[in-house]
Amino acid sequence: MLAGVIASRTLDAEDAEGRKFEITVRIASPVQLDADEWECGVAVEGLHQNLRPQHGIDSWQVLMLAQNLARQLLRYFVEDGGTLRGKDSNEPIDLQAFFENGAGV
Repeated sequence: MLAGVIASRTLDAEDAEGRKFEITVRIASPVQLDADEWECGVAVEGLHQNLRPQHGIDSWQVLMLAQNLARQLLRYFVEDGGTLRGKDSNEPIDLQAFFENGAGV
């Protein structure tokens, strides 16, 4: 489990073979390691395990890197034939809207 989570969302997923499961995207609070190095944990549970924290020069950069990693992994899942839906809503997720304004369903 990712420590220090500041944001999360759970989605219903179905892979190209028809298996249904949940994916929970989590982003942790950025942590300053030294004067010009920060890290931010990110998880895409149910899809990828043990993702490495993102590293950057400040808290803004690592938050953006963590968010972009989650976006990329979900996009690859959809490109490989998977589908994502809002938790219990059965509405398809629009990944662009999901990451731009937090809606997407």
